[in-house]
Amino acid sequence: VGGGLTISSNTSLENLNGLQNLTATIPYLNISYNSSLPNLNGIQNIFPTRGVSIANNDLLQNLQGLEHITTVTEGIYIVRNNSLTDLQGLNNLGNCVDLVIQDNENLTSLNGLNNLSNVYLTLQVVHNLNLIDLCDLQNLVINGHIGSYSVYLNAYNPTKQDIIDGNCRL
Repeated sequence: VGGGLTISSNTSLENLNGLQNLTATIPYLNISYNSSLPNLNGIQNIFPTRGVSIANNDLLQNLQGLEHITTVTEGIYIVRNNSLTDLQGLNNLGNCVDLVIQDNENLTSLNGLNNLSNVYLTLQVVHNLNLIDLCDLQNLVINGHIGSYSVYLNAYNPTKQDIIDGNCRL
């Protein structure tokens, strides 16, 4: 697992049972194109240090299993997971370089990002057509650091000032 862990293109994969006994610190975690995977339970002891990509998992309902991630030295990409409604599971994430949340059609809130303190380069929240609640970005916007703030093509697109003023949800 030295180069990272990729779980990809397994259309019949319904769980990650069997990985719960694996403990590893890895540079990258990529879970993508697993159309039958409903959750990430089982990867609680896998510690990605550089990057995380969770993409194109049609039935993924939550990000539980990622609670142990606190800092990623590169990026976190949550893209095209059409059953996600929030980001619970990223609750302990404090720092990353890039955070991209894009094309998650049923995402309604960013709940789970409440402890995020620093996004050093780019925060990109784009084309989440039902996203109406970005209040969990308040700590980041008010007390933290954001290199570039890009929020657009969502159901609601508050500016940083809107979030500071408490106008963070429709």
